Amino acid sequence: MNKAFNAAEVLAAIKRNSERLKACKKHSFAYPEDRPLQFGEKLTCTNCGGVMDAVQAFRYCEGFEAAGGDPNEVIKGFR
Repeated sequence: MNKAFNAAEVLAAIKRNSERLKACKKHSFAYPEDRPLQFGEKLTCTNCGGVMDAVQAFRYCEGFEAAGGDPNEVIKGFR
């Protein structure tokens, strides 16, 4: 049986995810090396458990690199 959509539960889950991501000192995303990413695919940070779509994770890597960090520490093989 399908559970009915509950907007309050969805919003609460989004807030929990956002809090995890904001509290993380440095994200580290596992990248599926055996296949290309699909558009809209989500990646999970191995440090905080937060979920981010791949485009946002790639943008995070670019910002990390611009700040002087090694983006390969965030997503292995990024550069």
